[in-house]
Amino acid sequence: MQKSVLVLIVFIFTSTASIAGEVRFIANQSVPEFVISKEDVSEIFLGIRVQWSDKTKIKFVLNGDETSHNALMKKYIKKSPSQFKYYWRNMLYTGKGAVPKTFDSVDDLIKYVQSTEGAISYIDSTVKADNVKMISVK
Repeated sequence: MQKSVLVLIVFIFTSTASIAGEVRFIANQSVPEFVISKEDVSEIFLGIRVQWSDKTKIKFVLNGDETSHNALMKKYIKKSPSQFKYYWRNMLYTGKGAVPKTFDSVDDLIKYVQSTEGAISYIDSTVKADNVKMISVK
């Protein structure tokens, strides 16, 4: 009996841990895309891709939640958070871009995406977000 309970506890813990740190992408309803590639994600958040398919300007913002940000960096950007920060500082100092806006509050981030044409960001997969478009990554 104790062994069964222990196995159940381990299963629940590992299932929850696999969900934590997963991100999903949210966009303003005006964004024409429903599916983007991993390469698209990287290009968007590195400021390489600057327009959606309908020529609307992409306005990406960062999530200040460390777990979500680290998950984005590891899975899609392939940079450490410090490398990403350095990348954007370099873009700023060379006049090639501005440091992306970061939201410490996920509610504020969602409100920004809801109200800003062309906006995209990422949230923890467990966070509920209404009135935004969910973007799938292939």
